[in-house]
Amino acid sequence: MKSVIPFCLFCLFLPYSYAKQTVGAVNGYGEQELEIANNIVIEQEKPLFIANKSARNYRIPSLLTTEDGIVLAAIDKHEFDNKDWGNIDLVIRRSLDNGKTWQNDQVVIDLIEQPYNAPNFENTQSAFVIDPVMVQDKESERIFLLVDMYPESSGIHSHITYQGKREPANPANSLGNGYTKIDDKAFLKLVGKGETYTLREQNHHLSRVYDAQNRPTDYQVVTKGDPDKAYRDLGDVYLGEVSEANYQGNIFLSSQKEFNRSAPFAIQKTSYLWLIYSDDNGKTWSNPVDLNPQLKTDSMKFLGTGPGTGVQLESGSLLVPVYFIDQNDNELTAVIRSEDGGETWVMGETPIKFNGNKAPYKASESHIVELNDGSIMLFTRTNKGNVLVSSSNTEGMTWQSSELDAELLNSYTQLSAIKYSKEINDKTYVLLSNAHSKQMWKRMNGRVWIGEIKANNRIDWQDHIQVTDENETFGYSSLAELPDGKVGLLYEKVGGEIRYIRLEVEQILKDDKLNHYKRSFF
Repeated sequence: MKSVIPFCLFCLFLPYSYAKQTVGAVNGYGEQELEIANNIVIEQEKPLFIANKSARNYRIPSLLTTEDGIVLAAIDKHEFDNKDWGNIDLVIRRSLDNGKTWQNDQVVIDLIEQPYNAPNFENTQSAFVIDPVMVQDKESERIFLLVDMYPESSGIHSHITYQGKREPANPANSLGNGYTKIDDKAFLKLVGKGETYTLREQNHHLSRVYDAQNRPTDYQVVTKGDPDKAYRDLGDVYLGEVSEANYQGNIFLSSQKEFNRSAPFAIQKTSYLWLIYSDDNGKTWSNPVDLNPQLKTDSMKFLGTGPGTGVQLESGSLLVPVYFIDQNDNELTAVIRSEDGGETWVMGETPIKFNGNKAPYKASESHIVELNDGSIMLFTRTNKGNVLVSSSNTEGMTWQSSELDAELLNSYTQLSAIKYSKEINDKTYVLLSNAHSKQMWKRMNGRVWIGEIKANNRIDWQDHIQVTDENETFGYSSLAELPDGKVGLLYEKVGGEIRYIRLEVEQILKDDKLNHYKRSFF
């Protein structure tokens, strides 16, 4: 049914003849199989992001090759731990040589935290961004990056486990998008001391606070931040002119301990979907734009990205995978689309079919692949032990089919999927990376699956590249075809590392004898 191509890390640094002999002895592979393995994985770089004193953990990779051949790696940088909250920054690294070498970390967004935020079970006293997803418009060459943004909170988590005990947390999961409509225009809502306020545009970087009676106050808020400060000044409040003496705190913070940096009012405790863009291949990034007014409804507790990459279709439409949590706590995958170069966005239907008010399973983070006929396929993580595969001929606005794939196991872990751009022997292929296990949260056994797209748009998963051992960590991942035709893979490793490898996929796809190699890796 499938051939398995082994991944051998230490062989990459040995003479080929010795590597062939060694792996043959250890794992019992024949010479033909090992030659294929040696051709597939051509190099293993050092971990691209490594935990250190300033970052206890890195998570959630996003890998993108730009039209100009620059390779971008976006990541979550965690100051304290690997949780889905805390002081999390957005970091970028760039490669100018097909991912062989990389420039230093560039912190793009670093939001404010309380002075008493600390690495304990609380660690919830910081605003943060999380889960990057990138996509590029090929015509304008503008690169879009979307992240989830949270005010001071534990994100969507109502409870957290600390020292073996389940403790109440500080969630930001209230229904709604955090905005108030006045004369059919959406304004950011602020709440404080029992009053509701709104933010309205005033000049190039400050917005005026209005009270509930639509009267302007003397408060001003920084709504266009300083990129040289990684937008850390976003949300700062001043009473009157901008000066240290007039500083009143920040609207992204709300706790009231001594020495707090909270303002007299704060944004709603819910999730926000932010978009930034770059017009210079990731060197600089724009001020964040909040997409909540366009996309998030009053029935949603959460709307966030499917981290990794989106796609631009042949039609020119930009698609980004997202998911949301509704008022009944269903986790539902979906796609957002822009037909005007990223200016405006709409969200399509979820492919999940309901029984009453409850979905049959959780289906959240996804990746999108465009097939040869212009239809799309959505690959989604679920809590059922298998990947959900959904098909749409309306660019993700509606869905014609959706079913769990018996071949693709999934341990409720994010996955990545791309279509390989080159036809090999008149065949088109999809690559999919994931942790191959039906056991919930067992993020191990990393594989890159190779699937041939058949005439009826069915994918025949013929082979896979074994990236890690069965009991070796493999978490979130991101695939990207590199300028030289090889395939880059970023994936989460144990200890807060993000590893990067380059795969020689074209060579094995050209080998008509590939399906003869049936021996299992384990």
